[in-house]
Amino acid sequence: MLRFLLYIFLCSCLLYSGCTGGLDPTNAPTVSKISGTVTFVGGPDAWPPADSLIDLRVAAFKKYPPETVKGDAEQRLNYRVQSQNYSLEIGSVPVEFPYIVVMQQFANDVDKDWRVIGVYTSSGDVNFPSAVKIDEGQIFSNIDIIVNFSNLPPNPF
Repeated sequence: MLRFLLYIFLCSCLLYSGCTGGLDPTNAPTVSKISGTVTFVGGPDAWPPADSLIDLRVAAFKKYPPETVKGDAEQRLNYRVQSQNYSLEIGSVPVEFPYIVVMQQFANDVDKDWRVIGVYTSSGDVNFPSAVKIDEGQIFSNIDIIVNFSNLPPNPF
């Protein structure tokens, strides 16, 4: 009987020592996000030919101009739609994204064949991208981007 009580006591000690507040909701990591809507102007006829639309994505870059075509946060988008919502989960905060864009891969070289087709700007001028600084737990919505295939922004790649 003493052995059984000692066993129960040791098991209780082990269980108690393993509880570090892991289920405590106040210790849960908070998610940081950037979200918005990408709107494609001009309808289905404005889209480029299917053979020059290999990939389409929204991307956020920590540097402007970017040093690579790989964004620091990215999400693929659908083709030939009028608009699409997106949401980028940001892992390492605080961080500033001075360049948030929609990019099109137009040929087969995944490292080179990209062009910017839409830029987030609060001023409405795609020549002046707007930065978004995000801290832990912040969710920026309404980071909307307009894509006009007839009037593309400057391409940094």
